[in-house]
Amino acid sequence: MSDETEQHTIESLQILRLRRLPACLYPAEAAVLIAIHPDDLPVLVKAGLLRPLGQFGDHDHARYSSHEILSRAQDRAWLDKVSAAIYASRRTPGKNAGSSLFSVAGRDSLSDSDDT
Repeated sequence: MSDETEQHTIESLQILRLRRLPACLYPAEAAVLIAIHPDDLPVLVKAGLLRPLGQFGDHDHARYSSHEILSRAQDRAWLDKVSAAIYASRRTPGKNAGSSLFSVAGRDSLSDSDDT
């Protein structure tokens, strides 16, 4: 692990020490709350399990709602779908895993608990 990566990881983990989480989280901070690697966040977005705030062109500039993540993280079924989507993406390297991810996670996984 490079010094820069290690420093970024340490900074991201410090979010767990805050009394109150910020409303918007950077990808590394969101990943810490879900206990996944930041590179797996796009897998969750593609599977419909997590939605970034706003319209961002790339993963590095996306922000995520801390409220949404904390709410969903209490749902074991959602966590099972997260794990399944990540494992499915790793089983099919180099392939377009989008269609298989939807079958694992379910297309309407966001609409099940969508408040808006």
